Amino acid sequence: MGQDISQIDSNEIQKMLQKFGKLDEDNSGALSAKEFMQIPELTSNPLVERVIDIFDSDGNGEVDFTEFIRGMNSFASKGDTQYKLRFAFNIYDIGKNKL
Repeated sequence: MGQDISQIDSNEIQKMLQKFGKLDEDNSGALSAKEFMQIPELTSNPLVERVIDIFDSDGNGEVDFTEFIRGMNSFASKGDTQYKLRFAFNIYDIGKNKL
């Protein structure tokens, strides 16, 4: 999920940094699955594990701040439409086969 984050407003980045800091309980600089699941919009989502998998673009099992920004921007109203569609598709593409 390689969205260009240079187009994101600096105020939005500040808000996301604050949110990320609150979620990063162990101050590791990355969110574990447990920390990630503290996001209110995702706690009751049955596909939360797929969302984490998509946010975690490097596949290391954690979501760092850059991955967090890219992923959260897919929910923003100003985000790139093509990126949002690809993100939504990838949530349901469990086999990662693009079908």
